[in-house]
Amino acid sequence: MDIILNKIEHMSKTAKNAYVYLISDGVNIKIGVSQNPSNRLKTMQTGNASKLELLWSKCYMNPYAVEASIHNMHFQNHVIGEWFNLSSSSIEEVKNTEWKDEELKTVANPFLRRVEDGYFSASVLINSVKGTSKSTRHYKERKSTKEFIKQLQGEGVEKPYLSSNKGVWMHPKLFIDFAMYVSVKFKSKVIDYVLDGLLTSRTEAGDYYNEMCAEILKSYYKYKETKPPYYIYSNEANLVRKMVTDKKDRNEMTEQELKQITYLQKVNAMLMQKGIGKDSRIKRLQEANEISI
Repeated sequence: MDIILNKIEHMSKTAKNAYVYLISDGVNIKIGVSQNPSNRLKTMQTGNASKLELLWSKCYMNPYAVEASIHNMHFQNHVIGEWFNLSSSSIEEVKNTEWKDEELKTVANPFLRRVEDGYFSASVLINSVKGTSKSTRHYKERKSTKEFIKQLQGEGVEKPYLSSNKGVWMHPKLFIDFAMYVSVKFKSKVIDYVLDGLLTSRTEAGDYYNEMCAEILKSYYKYKETKPPYYIYSNEANLVRKMVTDKKDRNEMTEQELKQITYLQKVNAMLMQKGIGKDSRIKRLQEANEISI
């Protein structure tokens, strides 16, 4: 059983009434559980340079199940630990959702993807299908699966299939094949999900490229009193891109590469706004690139 379902099952045995809360640091939101959210806020504020704010809290009889369900519902916006980057509409959705026991026994979204390596939870997907005789174990034992895993390993994916007491996790390519094994409906949905992620990453990368170009124009005009030649923009874009990948065509880049480029473009624009020189910017961008988004 997947880590989220394990958490629901384990904590429900010992949990008493407690509050599910949202605490903001001004950028991200922590979704957690506490007997006293106000005291929790004070504890978290100690040693935290950012001003924290308790946005919402509500008492539940099964708080850990509610917390896990909210985490899963917004897993695409996961940052780290219990912190999520939620829009104002997502915050309102959390506040207004009435969780019922029967809803907590199922997974809100069958496509659970973890942040550190982009792998999908096969356990969550198979557990979301009622009355199926199919399983991750049977899937792995199939001849076609073994051949596909071997093919992925030949392409450089060391472990396409990971199994532990926290459930089964699969490389995106293997997960699509697994979704097809479960049902054609899931195959179609997971392909849509993966494509949507790539398209979103490309759009965001383009947005921050424009922001970076705007800063180049502003800075160049300030010192040269004229518009920069075209190669200034391309040189700056290539500087960022080469820190992440040798690929020149965005359509060939992975979702992770696009997210990393977007992150560095945003950092570069911020450094330009502060008037940081090129040599110092390169050094800081290299330091920033050590953080995998």
